[in-house]
Amino acid sequence: MRIIVTLYFQRKKRDLKIRVNVVKADFWCIDCYHEVGTDASYLLDLRADIDIGRQVMNDNKRPVLVLDLDGTLVNTKPDLVAALNVAIESVGLAPVPDELIGHGVGQGVRAMLSKSFNHYDEALSEELQDELFIKFVNYYSNNIANFSKPYSGVQTALRTFSDSGWHLAVCTNKPENMAKALLKALDMDDQFAAICGLDTFPVSKPHADHILKTISMAGGCVEGSVMVGDTATDVDAAKNSGIPSIVVDFGYSPTPVQSLGASKIISGFDQLWDAVEQI
Repeated sequence: MRIIVTLYFQRKKRDLKIRVNVVKADFWCIDCYHEVGTDASYLLDLRADIDIGRQVMNDNKRPVLVLDLDGTLVNTKPDLVAALNVAIESVGLAPVPDELIGHGVGQGVRAMLSKSFNHYDEALSEELQDELFIKFVNYYSNNIANFSKPYSGVQTALRTFSDSGWHLAVCTNKPENMAKALLKALDMDDQFAAICGLDTFPVSKPHADHILKTISMAGGCVEGSVMVGDTATDVDAAKNSGIPSIVVDFGYSPTPVQSLGASKIISGFDQLWDAVEQI
């Protein structure tokens, strides 16, 4: 008995489904042929066909899970605050506690410097800010992952999407060399088809091209791709590029994430797969 088994990649569900003699226009179809006996239970064990189908899909463009870095994939706040304190201590200011900076770590180095000087009611000239910025960058570059850790559930979620046929990419407003150094130090860099930073392209988030060019560099297609981030910058970039966004509620957004207009909000990476399916 010869049964024609068609393996489909369903865009909406973003999962592999086995169908027998079914054709639907909104599916990508990969025909696999499996010789079986008269016992239909053979249909329960078509791993070889699934592997063939996945390999064919690997040769085609797939959707990309585009992820922000700081405050989304990795909690970088401890190392950022440590670098800030090294910089301000060099001019006689006391270290600032994490609580003072709060979500300010997501607003950039200069914003953190300004907040620290305001806390001590000290003037911060543009010249001094430039000097401290350089000190911050020099220290942080050499101590980028002393305390930074991926958020709980990140690795499991990334494996789930990768095993299900997705490309993974990072799109961050952190300089590219720092983003790559951080992910390499955390042994995470090999998981991503592209790691694109502030200076990878002529534009950065929230400009649409930062996401669109990241997707292209990852070898994926815009259709079906999703942006995951923690701030308005990520959500706005997704809107500008025409893809849905998912925002985490544990990142560095200075405003409530409920007001950002994301497609979905999650409180942990264990919720990411379901959130994507519901978009």
